[in-house]
Amino acid sequence: YEYPKTRFVADFIGDSNFLSGQVVEKQNGQIIVLVDQQLPVLVATAEDMPAGKVVTLVLRPEKAAIYPASYDDENSWPGIVEEAIYIGTDTRYTVRLTAKSSIALRRQNLHRDDLQRYQVGDSVRVVVPPESICIF
Repeated sequence: YEYPKTRFVADFIGDSNFLSGQVVEKQNGQIIVLVDQQLPVLVATAEDMPAGKVVTLVLRPEKAAIYPASYDDENSWPGIVEEAIYIGTDTRYTVRLTAKSSIALRRQNLHRDDLQRYQVGDSVRVVVPPESICIF
């Protein structure tokens, strides 16, 4: 579940987001993948991947976090909320990252204020720790 080796396994076990991109550089045990030629994604990996290689990234919805648009941190990306669905313990968000790519994420509803925190059309930041992204 945590480290799927193929898209089939990642899709078969649990929910997954898939983003395609191209490796642009490697630095200190991490690589930068440019998704849709505009969104830099930092991925922690021990694999040696040459610049220019096309890869698929796998992100689990529960590994991503959503913050106000003013938030800035490593591996944070701007986006627009396309969908917000309350499902009891969690709210499931779909966030558009680029014209071609969006991801689903889940935020646990710990407090009543969490229920309506982000609305469709809101500008937000999505954060995924580099070590929580798989690559193949």
